Amino acid sequence: MTAPTQSPLPKRLLALMLVYAILALSGLFYGRGVILSLLTLMMLLAITARHKAGLWLLRGYAIFGLAGSTLLPYLLEINPQLQQQLQQSQLWHYLDSVPGWLSMGLLIALTMIQLWLVFSAKVSRFFCRDINFNIMQ
Repeated sequence: MTAPTQSPLPKRLLALMLVYAILALSGLFYGRGVILSLLTLMMLLAITARHKAGLWLLRGYAIFGLAGSTLLPYLLEINPQLQQQLQQSQLWHYLDSVPGWLSMGLLIALTMIQLWLVFSAKVSRFFCRDINFNIMQ
């Protein structure tokens, strides 16, 4: 009997994992969203262990990111305090010169690329279907 061959880590998944790792480590470094950063690092650990839970968390992050990026203009319109907090950040000085429709379109396009990466067949073939949601297994 031959052992089942393991598919190698897809490059697109590796690129997405690097982006998530940089975001999580920067969140830990600056002390913003520490719990979300720790959960993201645990998700990256589950992905490298080829757990099905890592795939489901990755897909959940992508869907949540798309919902958040499409609802962001509406949330900024109904909540002026949120818009004032955004304007006080250092990132706002860079985004102030860019038209709003362009920045929102770019954000939505990036989340659509993320969804395409996560739901592609190469990425889903990487994960073992026989490993269940128990990360401690």
